[in-house]
Amino acid sequence: MEERIDFRRWSGPIENEQVMEWKAGGGRVAGFFCAHAPEELLWAAGILPIRMRGTGSEDTSAADQYFGSVNCSFVRHTLNRVLSGDLVFLDGLLLSNSCDHLRRLSDICTAKRLAPFCHHIDVPHVSSDSSLARLTAQLRVLKERLESSFTVAITGEKLAAAIELYNGTRVLLSRASRLRSEDAPRTTGSEVLAMAVAAASMPKDRFNGLLTRRLDQIEAANGAAPRGPRLMIIGGELDDPAYLEVIESLGATIVADQLCWGSKTFSTLTDERIDPIEAIARRMLDHLPCPRMLDGYPRRLASLVETVNAHRVDGIVCERLKFCDLWGGEVEMLRRSVKQELQVPFLVLERDYLTASGVGQLRTRVQAFLETLE
Repeated sequence: MEERIDFRRWSGPIENEQVMEWKAGGGRVAGFFCAHAPEELLWAAGILPIRMRGTGSEDTSAADQYFGSVNCSFVRHTLNRVLSGDLVFLDGLLLSNSCDHLRRLSDICTAKRLAPFCHHIDVPHVSSDSSLARLTAQLRVLKERLESSFTVAITGEKLAAAIELYNGTRVLLSRASRLRSEDAPRTTGSEVLAMAVAAASMPKDRFNGLLTRRLDQIEAANGAAPRGPRLMIIGGELDDPAYLEVIESLGATIVADQLCWGSKTFSTLTDERIDPIEAIARRMLDHLPCPRMLDGYPRRLASLVETVNAHRVDGIVCERLKFCDLWGGEVEMLRRSVKQELQVPFLVLERDYLTASGVGQLRTRVQAFLETLE
């Protein structure tokens, strides 16, 4: 029997063996911070894009020189790793105004020159024809700067190939997502999150081959007997599958998500029929939006309602990082909307970035919530 492929091995610290092997072979690596990022453009430049995480950080002592204790712990732990010198293999950082905390991080990284190549993209907060034109123009500037800084040519053929590769990843992750939502799920929510995190932490061509093999393994097996309430997990910066493993260990079945590390990364494909730069910009604006998109709440709510009904969700768990301004407002809107439109139990869990710091409270809160669903 073929050995099971465990994607958690690549969802730990971002300097995993796949990244180090790429780097050892002479490849360049650039970190990005948000789902609203032009990954295909970096790949077409011969650069491995990896999504930044603070995994492996033990404190924020270095970052606290720049951020106060009431700032986002994800941003502080991630900056701490960069400042500590752990991530010197990074050739570049791609930054954006995802939120005010990350906007300040962009200022710090650029001013301190924390990577040889730092570039900021001012991603619009609404999706419209004018914002699409503005973002497309910014991506063309990024293309020119990548070509100049790294002495590469980003051709239309390379961009088309990159889009096809990344769409392949999204199709595979969507296939995995469906397997957790079955009446007798053949995979878990935590495994799907581990897959999505691994996808953002290694070369996509290698990942696609590994995930195809794992999905073939899963689909060849019988589904697990249904157990416990069917939950949907929503929220922002959740890159640790262990967080979902704790919830599953209490008897819940996670059948769907609306996470910026989960379904938001693979629910929408990049259009392969139009100009590739415009296609990448269009997807950045039009994929399932996070609360940073001012006009995105109706779409987020409609997607939530559709998912709850389609997958027979018994309860919704919303996780949010402390001091996250965007999700602080989103949570209160969702409380009202879920009560009015779905009448589905809704639990809000506030947490620090590192899962291990709050496992006891997580268990207590989730256990009490699950008891209300019985």
